[in-house]
Amino acid sequence: MRSSTSSSDPYSYEDRPIPEIPWKKALILGLVLMALGIAAWEYNARVIWGYETGYYIDSPGLWSIERRKVDRGEAEVAVVGSSRILFDLDLDTYQQVTGVRPVMLALVGTNPRPFLGDLAADDDFSGLLIVGVTPELFFSEKAGLLGDTTDYYRDESPSQWAGQRISMLLEPQLAFYDNDTFPLFSLIEKIPVENPRGVRPPAFPVWKLRDTDIDRNNKMFWKVEDLDYYQTHAENTWAMFLQAPKGEQPALDMDAFLAGISADIEKIRARGGDVVFVRSPSSEFYRDYERQNLPRNTHWDRLIQETNAVGVHFEDHPELQGFRIPEWSHLHSDDAAPYTAALTTILMEKLNAANKR
Repeated sequence: MRSSTSSSDPYSYEDRPIPEIPWKKALILGLVLMALGIAAWEYNARVIWGYETGYYIDSPGLWSIERRKVDRGEAEVAVVGSSRILFDLDLDTYQQVTGVRPVMLALVGTNPRPFLGDLAADDDFSGLLIVGVTPELFFSEKAGLLGDTTDYYRDESPSQWAGQRISMLLEPQLAFYDNDTFPLFSLIEKIPVENPRGVRPPAFPVWKLRDTDIDRNNKMFWKVEDLDYYQTHAENTWAMFLQAPKGEQPALDMDAFLAGISADIEKIRARGGDVVFVRSPSSEFYRDYERQNLPRNTHWDRLIQETNAVGVHFEDHPELQGFRIPEWSHLHSDDAAPYTAALTTILMEKLNAANKR
């Protein structure tokens, strides 16, 4: 039997006839259709879905750029934590108050404990470390959503490094080029659908909540602030996360946990730096959950007492209360600046009183 790929076969792939078509016109038509498709996608993102330009994708690559500022000795103040301090601490305001711009290393849905350890082990860091404490994430053995980001930072390949820089040329120019709209089908989940009276709408994965500047200064996305259905979705998502069955989990050994944190703090102090803890505001269902499951006296109070660290809890200071929290957990973008101004003033006063600054 003759092989179907034999060179004597007139229709083998080596000799397949090329159709006689105007290739130049076909190429132009393809480019035009591609441009029209991108334009339609961009129109959809900007006009229909309300996404704005001028912002960046908060990727592991962008985080790594900030992390390397520590390596270059440019981190007089660094911030680790979860999404609350990422949203609530406005870098512009902190810089206006203190003259120093922090390096923002907080990550959404992530326990800052391993990142405290990472900076404690890094002799290049000898500054002030602000640790944001979201109780259910911080008082846990789990690293959280983006706990492996330090691995990316250490192992970033040349192609990943170059890809990050190329991507950053496009990100602020294109509204559709965003983690939350790319792929396009993710937008289907965001179509508001009326639910029968008394029926709680389902909680899909987290929708876009923030806009990110080039140095990871973040602010809340306007839809979370202005649209009831968007706020409701975020609230339902947090409630789903908090109420989800967690199965049997080993209890946190608080003594060992606090001993490890104290040891890391002492490493930073030995180099002339220090560590402070910040408990950002939460409200309603989220705050009730925290009070019930992570009582202040057994968690926050022990943390501050046993580490001998400066701590600022929003409930202790009237200046840190009364701000808008649209979805129970993060501050309205217009309130982040006055909150940061008040928080920074309190931090500096406490550090001065403790002769640490």
